[in-house]
Amino acid sequence: MNELAEEQSTTYRDTKAIKKSIQKGRLPISGFLDRLSGFVGIICCLAILGMVLMISYEVIARYFFNEPTSWVTEYSLYIFVGTSFLAAAYAHVNDAHIRVEIVLNSLSNDKKQLLWQVSAWLGFFFVLLATWQMTLFVISEYIGGARAWGLMATPLWIPEAAVAVGLGFFALALLSEILKLSTNHSRRREFFGLALLVMLVVVWVFLGSKPLRIANMPLDWGTLALFSVLFMLSWLWSGGKIALASLKR
Repeated sequence: MNELAEEQSTTYRDTKAIKKSIQKGRLPISGFLDRLSGFVGIICCLAILGMVLMISYEVIARYFFNEPTSWVTEYSLYIFVGTSFLAAAYAHVNDAHIRVEIVLNSLSNDKKQLLWQVSAWLGFFFVLLATWQMTLFVISEYIGGARAWGLMATPLWIPEAAVAVGLGFFALALLSEILKLSTNHSRRREFFGLALLVMLVVVWVFLGSKPLRIANMPLDWGTLALFSVLFMLSWLWSGGKIALASLKR
């Protein structure tokens, strides 16, 4: 067991060393995104503290004064779920997510870097897709006026918006990781890639809350735009090898 733990610790240190060694000379956007994730992490800590105080108040009011509240259970649940998503970016930046490193333990540093880049791009794609879809869902809940069935009748778009925002911050944390791992681009390519992401958001806004589906295909235009932009972005920043490897997976 000690040998296995030491091997996993070595893999973790090697991974951190790889990321630190290849992010020199990059634009400050990556550092800004990391600081933003740290700020969100602090907000989550304060929210959890508030949740604990709320529950403590409920316990005291119920058992000592026989005055239970009608809002603590519902709102504490919203805080718990919201912070679970909002803190995902902070956890990712600090390498706190659970990993299975059976494959990594048997790879050289070059292959580890390749695998990290491919997994980062795939993660960025799926999290960005989830962010967009969750945002569309929140908009539909807002338009439909959906409310919780509890006594407070809370508009559901409010707690659901925390999930969408949390996924958005998680996507930015993955973008920061991609910038650290990518070595095949200049500052001009980095700016151009960020412009592509801005264009993607503009396209999503233009498509509205119900993107049209492509004829005879299970995809809509928004998903196709996401796939196209990220493929071009991965080619610009990480090279054709990484782009093609991400596409195959």
